Amino acid sequence: AMFFFTDPMTPQPHDVDVRALIRLANMYEVPIACNQSTADLLISNPKFEEICEQYRDHSPEQVFADYSNRQV
Repeated sequence: AMFFFTDPMTPQPHDVDVRALIRLANMYEVPIACNQSTADLLISNPKFEEICEQYRDHSPEQVFADYSNRQV
C-alpha cells in the first residue's frame, strides 16, 4: 500500500512527479491512501494485516529482494 498525503488546497510544484507516482501505483495495482479516511480503511482491512504478517520477520533487504524478483 502507498500512503501519500498532500494538501489539496496548495499548488504542488512537483505535481507531475506526484501524478507519475500515482500512475505507477495504478499500473501495479498498489492500493493508495491520499487522505486519512482511505488510510484508515486500508489499515483496518484484514487483508492488510495478512500482508504485513508475511513480511514481519523479514529484513528490509529480503523484502526488497522478494519485490525485485516478483513476476509482473
